[in-house]
Amino acid sequence: RLSGITMKQVDKICTQNGITFFESDIKLKDLEQMTDMFLTSTAGDIISVTKFEDRKLQESDIQKRIKSLWI
Repeated sequence: RLSGITMKQVDKICTQNGITFFESDIKLKDLEQMTDMFLTSTAGDIISVTKFEDRKLQESDIQKRIKSLWI
């Protein structure tokens, strides 16, 4: 796991706005149960994961809020 600049900024935004933030190692079975995911990168900022295997994923209200605070 890399601790990049963008992820640190997402952590800061969440902390400042009362949104629980934590990082953890995840297993494949955890991914299979998730209904909302995003990635961070310097080039792409916050990137929504819209599909995992054969399942379509949608942004949760929390993800939308984090993105709105990012701008």
